[in-house]
Amino acid sequence: MSDSYEDEAGFDSNPLPILLATLDSPRKLLVMLKAVHLNEKATCVVSERGLRFTVNDKGSAQTSAFVKADLFDEYECRSKCDFAINLDVLIECLSIFGATTANSQSTSLRICYPGYGNPLELKLAERNVCTTCNIHTMEGMYAEDMNFRGSEVYNKVILQAEALRPIFSEMTIGDKHGQFDVYISAQDPCLRFSTSNVAGSCEVSFPPECEVVESLESVRTQSGQYLLSSMRHCLKAMSVASKVSMRMNARGFLSLQFMIEHDVGQQSFVEYWLVPDVEAAEEYEYADDDE
Repeated sequence: MSDSYEDEAGFDSNPLPILLATLDSPRKLLVMLKAVHLNEKATCVVSERGLRFTVNDKGSAQTSAFVKADLFDEYECRSKCDFAINLDVLIECLSIFGATTANSQSTSLRICYPGYGNPLELKLAERNVCTTCNIHTMEGMYAEDMNFRGSEVYNKVILQAEALRPIFSEMTIGDKHGQFDVYISAQDPCLRFSTSNVAGSCEVSFPPECEVVESLESVRTQSGQYLLSSMRHCLKAMSVASKVSMRMNARGFLSLQFMIEHDVGQQSFVEYWLVPDVEAAEEYEYADDDE
């Protein structure tokens, strides 16, 4: 395959783009991007495996959406690269034809990224109307998972997202400076959420045998404190997820991975990493003091 197009006179034109991808509807991509929409700037990493969008929230949280290559109808990546992009603008462009509901399946999408320093080109078509959007890109600031994998994971719980939605929705209402506590143990209760803010406090516990808990792996009893505002962000992903994997590592960092199902056999994942509340982290201790 040639590395460039040739015009009718035989002269080389622009090099082939780094990324070319198509979707029969932009809705799948929109769902993922809205789930990580913490602020306006996102870093996109392009690879043969797919697209990963990462967003930071003032150092207290980070979220990442991985859109696998097989989710696209066509996907071609010539080399791995990354760039930063305005997420507000990207979501607005993808929504031009109102492709925000499950019934909006008549809009097709073509994505093209020529390479470093070039805009990301979106072509959306619905019936006989075609719109082209060129979105400026910037140098990426890519830092994945806040080094969550750098510490041993002590606890992992897989939960049903549908049952958690109303609980998280109620518990994250209130003062954005409030605190959200997570407790995980092999004993009963195996999982406990509690919140406290100026309006009061709330606590919800789950026994190991409850239907909400699909599986539990616990090395030691552990608890962590997180900003209520950071936990509230997770509702964006939880509202469209079917399952949630919750992990806590030795430093008290919390990972929440949301499985999002599209068509039959098609799945994508959104992950949030939460930093323990700064004041609590300074004196962070595990719930069991046996050691």
